[in-house]
Amino acid sequence: MVRWAVQNGNFNSTSTWNDGASLGIPTTGDDVYTNGFTVTMDVNATVNSLNNSALAAQSTRLNPVMTSNTTPSGVVMASIMGSTNPWQAFDANTSSDWTPSATPTQWIQYQFTSAVTIRSYSIFYRGGIAGYPTNFNLQGSNDGISFTTLDTRTGFVYTTGQYNTLTIAAPYSAYSYYRLNITAVNAGNLQLPELTFNEAGASIAAGGSFNFNTAGVTVTCTSTSASLSAGATNLITVTATTGTVTLNLGSSVTGLSTATTQIFNYTGNCNFTLSGITFTGGSAASAFCINKSSTGTINITGSFVGGSNATGHVISSSAGNTVVLGNITAASGAGISQTAGNITVTGNIAAAGSAAIGLTGAASILTVTGNIVGGTATNAYGVNLTGAASQFTINGNVTGGSATTAHGINFTGASGVVTGNVIGGTSTGNGINTSGAVTVNGNVFGAATFGINTGSAITLTINGDVYASATASGISSTNANGVVNLTGNMYNGLGRNAIYCQNVFISNTATTLWRVDTGGGDYKFLYSADTTPNLPATTNVRSGVTFGPALSLTGTMVVPAASDVRENVPVDNSVGTAELTSADIISGINASSDPLAVRLKNALTDVTAGNIISQYKDS
Repeated sequence: MVRWAVQNGNFNSTSTWNDGASLGIPTTGDDVYTNGFTVTMDVNATVNSLNNSALAAQSTRLNPVMTSNTTPSGVVMASIMGSTNPWQAFDANTSSDWTPSATPTQWIQYQFTSAVTIRSYSIFYRGGIAGYPTNFNLQGSNDGISFTTLDTRTGFVYTTGQYNTLTIAAPYSAYSYYRLNITAVNAGNLQLPELTFNEAGASIAAGGSFNFNTAGVTVTCTSTSASLSAGATNLITVTATTGTVTLNLGSSVTGLSTATTQIFNYTGNCNFTLSGITFTGGSAASAFCINKSSTGTINITGSFVGGSNATGHVISSSAGNTVVLGNITAASGAGISQTAGNITVTGNIAAAGSAAIGLTGAASILTVTGNIVGGTATNAYGVNLTGAASQFTINGNVTGGSATTAHGINFTGASGVVTGNVIGGTSTGNGINTSGAVTVNGNVFGAATFGINTGSAITLTINGDVYASATASGISSTNANGVVNLTGNMYNGLGRNAIYCQNVFISNTATTLWRVDTGGGDYKFLYSADTTPNLPATTNVRSGVTFGPALSLTGTMVVPAASDVRENVPVDNSVGTAELTSADIISGINASSDPLAVRLKNALTDVTAGNIISQYKDS
């Protein structure tokens, strides 16, 4: 149902809304319009959509919100009464239905206290359940006996989640009884959520806004096709100064076509949580989708697409932090143009006609979990980060664009870290163009241009390999005081150095090789001592023998002398000479204190026995 404000006021006040006394405040399924007024969002709410655009003349509900078959006024009747509660088809509650537990043909009617003229009627379609009328007609009567058919529908198709309004053709007459005869449903037994009888109302004016000024409020729009419809400007204002306010959208949002206008104007210093599908910048100069001057943090779930105008950004921010869960793609306008604070993105970033992200805060920090790609137009950087003390952390790959100087990252700041690969572009857009120190935990590749380019006296630290293409080095560092620290390998390309820098240092703790081209498509490898191929291990080289590049390795294998190896056993380039004689055995026994050796030494022999007998004989 369409609901609109009739004065400035709080969302939670019935006096703010048309027919508020009978319909209450807007709720699920309602398309809500400001009608040129300011509506303060003071409570949690769920509606179909929020709008401050103009709307042609709207129908006004004539029948009251019923709480029984006879209250507050009029009488509800149906073909089946009993406990079926036909009044629930007139209670403005789209979750409660008239369910007669029967198949058509059935009818339901409302009797006004006096004759009224209606020009349309509405049936709410919730979707997902059977029993909705598909074939039906509307009739009017002044005596409840003789009825005139006013409108007939066959095979009616509903729009889900809203009141479907059906117009009655002129001429119009006043009746006190209005009856809906239902002759077919989509399936099963009949059930009818809501039925209203309407007259023509006034047009809805453009302008006004929904103002989030109360901390803790959450508003949800359920429409998947039209969550927001913006008029002249500032459909949503966020002015709360503390806490968090939340707006959940069911559909995409596109910026306006009028210069210097926005859909969201975020000025209060609260935090703002916003979710949707896709946020697109406007088609006119400075027609941002979101204008932010708050020092609070905006948390956005949804993808960004820059507008068709060069300054039609999705977000223009001059303060506070921005957190995005979704991809950011530039068009003519940027995804984010921000002059202060930090940006955190979980998603991929791709430039097109302009930079996808421009962050110029003096000490801003950019954190991205995702890949970054430069654009398709001159100077269309994936990221333009220019604060003197700014920093970045990228967990993903960075690639240059396809246009002149369309760098993946253009960086003028303090330091940056990429955990991923850095790749040059297909034109003159470098992967990273920098005047600040950069660390890459990954590989760097030249393409049509450099993976990393700098003319500043900075240090580049590469914990990975560096590759040149046939046309560009992986790294170009042209300042005489520039330094490249490499933990990894270098691969030249057709004679082009992988690293073009006067000061290159390689790690003394990591294995390193350098592939150098020899011409004719062939190449050689220069290896560090610990990676030279086809060398024996030090344990296979005689102890004390030096070998390898620059005699930097020393053998540790110990070889026994021939005299220490049994006779005729091969050893080194000779055979063993050690020989064991009987004299050696006797000498060993005599010198030993081992009990067995002692017994052998004291063993009784013919000679010792004779000597003993002789001693006793002589005595």
